[in-house]
Amino acid sequence: MMNKKEHKNVNIPSAPGKQGGNGDRRRAEGRPDTGPKQEGTPKNSIRMNALVNQIEMAKKEWEKTMDCVGDMVILTDSNGIIKRVNLAVKNFTGISFKKIIGRSWEDLIIDNGLEAMTLYAGCTELLHKPTGRWFELNAYPIDDDELQFSGNVLTIHETTEVKQITERLEKSNRKIERNRKKLQTALTKISSLMQNVIQARDMNVRFPNPHLKKCYEEMDCNKKDCPCHGTEAVRCWQTAGTFCNGEVQGAFAQKYGNCSECVVYKKATADPIYQIGEHFNNMMHVLSMKKT
Repeated sequence: MMNKKEHKNVNIPSAPGKQGGNGDRRRAEGRPDTGPKQEGTPKNSIRMNALVNQIEMAKKEWEKTMDCVGDMVILTDSNGIIKRVNLAVKNFTGISFKKIIGRSWEDLIIDNGLEAMTLYAGCTELLHKPTGRWFELNAYPIDDDELQFSGNVLTIHETTEVKQITERLEKSNRKIERNRKKLQTALTKISSLMQNVIQARDMNVRFPNPHLKKCYEEMDCNKKDCPCHGTEAVRCWQTAGTFCNGEVQGAFAQKYGNCSECVVYKKATADPIYQIGEHFNNMMHVLSMKKT
């Protein structure tokens, strides 16, 4: 039989269906429970953890998305201080994210060799002088009362290939315009010459060509008995009896096929305008020969 003193050390079991131990006792006595927690987490904590995980996952997904973008993307505050950048900015500058964040975006691009060249409506054209690459800078303002944030999103897009294609196209267009003007000039001259032939019946009119060469100098010819040797620049392809290639040539109609491949003829007709002019001259030469 236990005495009264021994009863003080006996643990009283809890009622069925209830947790036992000192925690129940403290709660029953109105004292704070400092013992082991119940297994599991309260519902509000579970929801909060799930929400935090979702936000963290969304943040990572968005960062990965922006890092896949080839354009450089910079988020700044209203003072132009960088708050966020994507991977393209880090790769272009060769600077760590830690050293980029907190800098002025203007200082960042200037220090990395980007110089503003042309201002367009809504954008700025930048030249990277060390490499000759071209970029286009666009700014998109942010002013969000809910986020209590104002600033700008800057995008820097490379336009080197487009710039080069545009320059080649412009160069081609200028060349086309020059040739158009030359063709118009040639047409005007030939029309005038043809009017002289028709009205004055002058078979000696010719289209002037400043690119005629002295064939004996061009070909380093020493055949002094050649009819073209020692003369001023003439249309040797129209002259009968020349000593081309060391052999006496025939009349124009017989040798023109070979003459059209000669370097002297090609230099005289390198410009399409003078090629047209020499076709006119050859026609006049044939007509004058038939008249005689």
